[in-house]
Amino acid sequence: MTTIKEVADLAGVSIATVSRFLNNPDLVSNKTRQKVEKVITQTKFVPSTSAKSLRSGKTGLIIVVIPRIGDAFYDGIIQSISKQAKTKGYNILVKEALFSSFELDDYLAMINSKQADGIILCVSLPQKVRDAIKSYHGTPIVMACEANDDFPLPNVRIDNFLAAKEATDYLIQLGHQRIAYISGYDNSSADKQREAGFSQAMMEAGLSEKKLIIRGGSTLEDARTATEELLKSPIKPTASFCGNDEMAIGVLHELKANNIQVPDDMSVIGFDNIRYAEMTTPTLTTISQPNRDIGTLTMDILSEIIDGLDKSNHTEVLAHKLIIRQSTSTPRVS
Repeated sequence: MTTIKEVADLAGVSIATVSRFLNNPDLVSNKTRQKVEKVITQTKFVPSTSAKSLRSGKTGLIIVVIPRIGDAFYDGIIQSISKQAKTKGYNILVKEALFSSFELDDYLAMINSKQADGIILCVSLPQKVRDAIKSYHGTPIVMACEANDDFPLPNVRIDNFLAAKEATDYLIQLGHQRIAYISGYDNSSADKQREAGFSQAMMEAGLSEKKLIIRGGSTLEDARTATEELLKSPIKPTASFCGNDEMAIGVLHELKANNIQVPDDMSVIGFDNIRYAEMTTPTLTTISQPNRDIGTLTMDILSEIIDGLDKSNHTEVLAHKLIIRQSTSTPRVS
C-alpha cells in the first residue's frame, strides 16, 4: 500500500504539501496540484481516514436514528441525507431505535463517546433521555420529522397538527361524522400532533362524541389488531384516518379480508405518501410529506452546526399536501 511519504517523494514535494492537497487543495498551486494528482492516480493512493480524523478532530461520520429499519417513509430520508452528507465529506451510519429496547444508555453512549460528528434523530427522545442531556452540549443533534417541545433541538418537519386537521376536515366535508384515528409509532411527538389535529377538527365540527381513537403502530400485526378494534366499536366509523401509510395499507388489507369494501363501506386515509400508496387497491388517499427535502435540509443544518454556526433554536416547517386518491368517498350512510 502506497504511503503519503512515497507520494511526496514521487511528486517531488514535501509530505506537508501532499497533506495540504488532501485537506485544502485550494491552497496548493495548480502546477503542484497536477503533479500530486498524477502520482495519486498512478499509485492508487488512498488517504488514511483514521489519520485524517486524528488531525482534524472529526470522524467524518453522521449517525442517523430511525424508528425501524425497512420503514418505507424513512428510506427516502436516509437516501437524501446520505447523498447530501457525501457532498460535505461525511458518511452515515443508520441506527434503529426500537422503542422497546433502545434504552437510555444507548443514547447517552452515542452522544458522549463522539462516535460521530453529528446525529440526526428521526425519532422523539424519551423523557428520561431528555432529562439526562438537557445540560449537554456535545455532539450536535438535529431532528428530522420530530420535535420535542420541552427540550427544543434544531428540527426540520411539517406542521403535523395542521396536516392531520386538513385530512380530517376533508373526511368531514365528504359527509363522514363517525371517524376513527389510528395512531402510528408510540412516543412520537409527530403522531401526538396528528392526533391533536384530528381531535381539533372533530371538535370544531361538533363531532367529538363520534370520534374513535385507536392506538396503532407500524406493522401488519398492529394493523390487524387496530382493524379488529375498529370493527368491534359501537361507534361504527365510516372512515378511518391512520397515522402513517404502512398502517393504512395494513388496514386496507384487513378490511378486505373482512369483506368491508373501501371506500363504499369505509373510507381510509393515510399519512406520508410512501411509494406504495399509489399501488394499493384502491389507491390510498394520504398526506404527502417532502421526505427527501426534509433529509437534505436536515443534513445542511447539521453540517452548519458542526462548522460552528449557532442553530440551537432553528426550526424549518415545510409544506405538506393532501393527495386524494380512490380510498376515500362520501359515506354510504351518514
